[in-house]
Amino acid sequence: MNEQRIPSAMRVFRDRLEVIFAEKAGTITDSAEAAYAATTDLLEELKNAPGKFGGLIVQSWMLLPDLDMITHTTWQRLLRYQYVGRLRTGAPQLPRPKLRRPYMTNPDSSPAGDHIWATFELPDKVLGNDPTFVVCALGLDHPPGSAEPAFAGDFLYRFRFRPESAEKAEYCIPTCLDAACNPAWAPPPAHHQQPWRLTRHLVSGALIFPEVLVKTADQIYISNPQLELVSPPGDPVPVGSYTPDFMVGRS
Repeated sequence: MNEQRIPSAMRVFRDRLEVIFAEKAGTITDSAEAAYAATTDLLEELKNAPGKFGGLIVQSWMLLPDLDMITHTTWQRLLRYQYVGRLRTGAPQLPRPKLRRPYMTNPDSSPAGDHIWATFELPDKVLGNDPTFVVCALGLDHPPGSAEPAFAGDFLYRFRFRPESAEKAEYCIPTCLDAACNPAWAPPPAHHQQPWRLTRHLVSGALIFPEVLVKTADQIYISNPQLELVSPPGDPVPVGSYTPDFMVGRS
């Protein structure tokens, strides 16, 4: 585990423990007994969390702006996991391919994971159609040695979704453990008060777009499940090359 990721996870654990302890101390006079009860409850939350750790901070969807959630993938991933039909690996990309099934689900419709990493746009935070910028701004890279295909040189796709019921849906605030201690991830600054995390630019280290974990079971597509190619007008443009700097901007 990357030791630089541990402190942010421990802050999450500590902060949640403090909240539960305060609740227990209101009804249990013995401090040691209240601390034991709080720790037991917190471990139970962790065991049942939808995420690896961020599930401890479960929020109501109603706290988020009434906007589409956005996630990205690449053409080779769509082919690899057969989301767009039985096309051969290396088949030419399509501008708006139709999905055979919802994203992050298996062929039998079961969830392929507990959650989806998602972002959303704000008036002063617009993703645009430059695939290299999007990959860097959202931190869409994998640690060295990952078995996942590289983003550079591949074509980037975007799709939008919302939960079936905003009143019932929940989301999670991600931590470093949800990111598998990926060096591309970073905790938000101390002054950040919004109920979401921020993506880290792979090159500049700037913290830019909102970032949340959406439960896979809560997703529903706004219209027919179609992807859109992220590319400027004209001939399709793949993700360009970039050199990640995982340490820039860190204190």
